Amino acid sequence: KNYENTLRHLRLLKCNKVFIELLIIKDKNLLNIIKSIIVKINKDKKNINMDLFADINWVLEKEILEKIKIIKSFIFKNKIKNNKNLIIFLIKYFNAIESLNYLETRGRDSASLSLNFKSKYKINIKNNQNNSSNFSIFQKKISNNEFFLNITIKHANQIGYSGENLEKIKNLINEIKVLKKINFEKILGFYIIGHTRWASVGKVDLSNCHPLIDGQKNDSSLFYMNGDITNLNSITKKLKKKKFFYLRDKNCKNDLSPLPSLLYKNKTIKLNDLSGSFVIFYHHTKKPENLIVLKKGSQGLYLSKDNDDDLILSSDVYGIVNSNNFFKRLTNIKYLKFKPFKDSKIKFLKKNMHQTVLSTRDLDKKNFSRFFTKEINDTQT
Repeated sequence: KNYENTLRHLRLLKCNKVFIELLIIKDKNLLNIIKSIIVKINKDKKNINMDLFADINWVLEKEILEKIKIIKSFIFKNKIKNNKNLIIFLIKYFNAIESLNYLETRGRDSASLSLNFKSKYKINIKNNQNNSSNFSIFQKKISNNEFFLNITIKHANQIGYSGENLEKIKNLINEIKVLKKINFEKILGFYIIGHTRWASVGKVDLSNCHPLIDGQKNDSSLFYMNGDITNLNSITKKLKKKKFFYLRDKNCKNDLSPLPSLLYKNKTIKLNDLSGSFVIFYHHTKKPENLIVLKKGSQGLYLSKDNDDDLILSSDVYGIVNSNNFFKRLTNIKYLKFKPFKDSKIKFLKKNMHQTVLSTRDLDKKNFSRFFTKEINDTQT
């Protein structure tokens, strides 16, 4: 009868185990239990706070049952062999797309999705590393029995509607049928980095869309940023004077453009070399197990985990709520190094945690063409 407690427990069903049982084992009993809860909740609607009632139904119908249909449809349309690893990947993949759609309020003229895999075998896919293209694909052998694969999909459009960029990215992934070529049973791990922005430096085009992908000597580096590097011109000028400025994509003019040269020159990015307010992520195929985070100034960096203890980092709470309502804002952090293929299960600190009342029900456009009409519909007066 404590419906706030009911909601808390139902949110825990958003986990790998439940989706695997419904999509691989096809546990009809579990499905019937979920449907019966919806029936019981609706019978007791008069005794439940209106917002609480809407949140409970939203978790069950939208975040679980509808996501089951979306994943089923994706597997069927793309004719991919179903297995547990695939289900886990698709859960995180669709969560990343949803999170980016929610983060579009922070900027939406360009967006990208970067899929990073560690595999037991070489995947039958051709390298096509290209910063100025909709797709960039790079694969490298990293040990005797292990390969690293990066697939980055970009889209840029100065004028457009909310959700358009990620719809285009999904269509591009389906178009090149790249996921069909991956045997997910052989995948040892993966991580996904999504990015959406307003272009503050450089034109709105694919060359300036994050990540900046740069290749040197059969390796690849990828840089993503929220914020601004204010000493861009002086860094670039110094590097060019010493003939240390290297950038394969000459059309890239954003404030990430000197970072590949700094990385190749110093083997790392030194925070003291950069002025401004920003959070930068970068990784390099020389050490693909490392993901580096640099933070300076007031730009947001939020940490959370999902119900499977997998790490979530975001520039805003909007990027977390479809996985968890608890988060920690990292304020005094300057440098972090993660090993995402090993550290996805993190020891999570319980203290100093904050809880948001926001849910995906608040952020989703539902079936409305605009947020404004959705807000009118949700207003009871």
